[in-house]
Amino acid sequence: MSKEHEKLMRSLEDLEVKEFGVEKYGTELRKYIYVYGLIYNKVNRTEYHACLWLDPRTLFPVRFSCECPDFTFRIRMCKHLMKLYLTAIRQLKGM
Repeated sequence: MSKEHEKLMRSLEDLEVKEFGVEKYGTELRKYIYVYGLIYNKVNRTEYHACLWLDPRTLFPVRFSCECPDFTFRIRMCKHLMKLYLTAIRQLKGM
């Protein structure tokens, strides 16, 4: 693993998904899985709302959004979105 990857994985351990929800919606042509949550940072005690729209066939994020200052619109995911995404994958694989 690269040092960047190790740093990211350690920072994800500091995060906790406090509220979590999944909704399936869409039209006949376009269906999505909408995942939302409140992500809590145990170290600096901050909370941010984050949400993901997943493709139901691949579970790959189509759109995502987060309230945190690190979030870059539509370019890359912040650590809060990564934590939410990993939680969502674990939940959806169990369904």
